[in-house]
Amino acid sequence: MLRKLRLLRFKTFVLCLTLGVVAVSIVNIVITHLYSPNAEFVYRRGPGADDTHSADKILGKNEPMKWDLITLERNVESLLKRLPYNTTAVRRYRTDFNAKTQAYEIDGKPILWIYWDGPPKSAYIELCILTAVCHNYGDFDIRVLNDTEFISTVGWVHPAYKFLTSNHKSDYFRMAVLHLYGGVYHDADTISFESMRELYKLLSDYDIVGPSARDGVLHFSNIGPIRANTTFSREWKSRLLEKLDEKFKTPHRGDPFQWIEIGGGLAVPVFERLLRENRTQHYGFSGAKTWLQFQVEDVISENRDLLRNLNKTEILVLNNRLFPYMYRRMTMRGVLRSKRGVSQLIRYSLINCLKKVSLDPNLAHTLHLP
Repeated sequence: MLRKLRLLRFKTFVLCLTLGVVAVSIVNIVITHLYSPNAEFVYRRGPGADDTHSADKILGKNEPMKWDLITLERNVESLLKRLPYNTTAVRRYRTDFNAKTQAYEIDGKPILWIYWDGPPKSAYIELCILTAVCHNYGDFDIRVLNDTEFISTVGWVHPAYKFLTSNHKSDYFRMAVLHLYGGVYHDADTISFESMRELYKLLSDYDIVGPSARDGVLHFSNIGPIRANTTFSREWKSRLLEKLDEKFKTPHRGDPFQWIEIGGGLAVPVFERLLRENRTQHYGFSGAKTWLQFQVEDVISENRDLLRNLNKTEILVLNNRLFPYMYRRMTMRGVLRSKRGVSQLIRYSLINCLKKVSLDPNLAHTLHLP
């Protein structure tokens, strides 16, 4: 009797184990399907399927062109190949100082700066940078620099620079390049919609151009246009270097700073004091209606039509740190076909850019656009 009972228990254990393995396998299959890099939109063509109709479902009612997604992807791939950005260091002796805007230019173009020294760029980041290149290639020299090229560009960095996180390195980067050369700084995850040229022209009369943040102070994520060697940039640089000296008097294994401590946390008080003392000239506008008009929950939602309420703006400042992990690891195809708000905005920017590019016969021919 005891032997039969043991055998029954063993069979029950084996059955439970088998059912558990099957259940885990089913869960893995479901998760793989739902969260694969391309799973946000599955594009299937059945017999007689209409490409334009299928594209409308993804492009949205307010997106400007009735392109099917295959055509969009092909043209975006052409842009990525033929509108490359420059990743080499800037040399001061190869630049010219524009006395009117008081910023340095390369072959008559001011510099649009982007920092990236992290892991290989995700498709989402590459597409964001592409929007900047596509809308600004005719007006700006666009530089996407890593640590090595950045240090070659500015000549010297604080010894503690190597201990900073990538976020704080980008704070240091924007301070250093804008102080030395002027121009415009964009975070890598910024989406561009128009050239920054008209704002850059305002440097003829102002030291710095930019919107206020939602709390009313100057927005310091994407900075500029700004002149080179301004009172503001000199004092910001001085405070930042002092802060690094102070924090690194004793050895540190890691970055001791809080998130915005050496970016806006230093720059905003300096800027506001200079404004009160009438020592800087700032051209400002509402960030809440332009660069900062959407919250994170808006741009990651799959159920909102952002283009319906999109105000005219040069750029949108986002924060990809807060985006879902699976979105940040999507392929280009997955990003372009996603229903999330950020993908709506990327598609809108790139389609409008392709329309502008098509008006340039030489470039359109080079890109093999229809």
